[in-house]
Amino acid sequence: MVPIKILVVEDEQLVADDLRETLEYLGYVVPALVATGEDAIVMVEALQPDLVLMDIRLGGEMDGVEASFKIQSRFHVPVVYLTANADRATLERVKATQPFGYILKPFDERILSTTIEIALKRHEAEFEVQKALSRAQADKQIAQFQSQLKSQYLYMAAHEFRNPLTTIR
Repeated sequence: MVPIKILVVEDEQLVADDLRETLEYLGYVVPALVATGEDAIVMVEALQPDLVLMDIRLGGEMDGVEASFKIQSRFHVPVVYLTANADRATLERVKATQPFGYILKPFDERILSTTIEIALKRHEAEFEVQKALSRAQADKQIAQFQSQLKSQYLYMAAHEFRNPLTTIR
């Protein structure tokens, strides 16, 4: 079984280190810890993690919500927020990014593990639905093409029968 890679985006080094230790204890691989949204985007592209654990308040120009939106739209990697922020305005911004989870600090190991597993399973299910939709669209195009061919053959056959019948009449 391939180990699951989780990128941690956290600007507080002690929290990031604790998170890495907890995730590794749970059996996940943490290929990198980054402290800014900009670095998160670069590392997602370079490392192709299975999931990103994202703090909202980060160093740099970009906060975690903006970074999450860019990561999900460009790379289709699920993001779970791990933050101390639960105010209404932040929650509204977060909901717009359609996150795969939202965990409040201080985090509990069981809640972290459960949220990650559910996020990964949901992402896998969404991927399967997307594949099925693509196959259905391809099948629809093939059916439309075959229908057009059949219509053309019927038109040609009708035309071929009409010419001799006109002469006979």
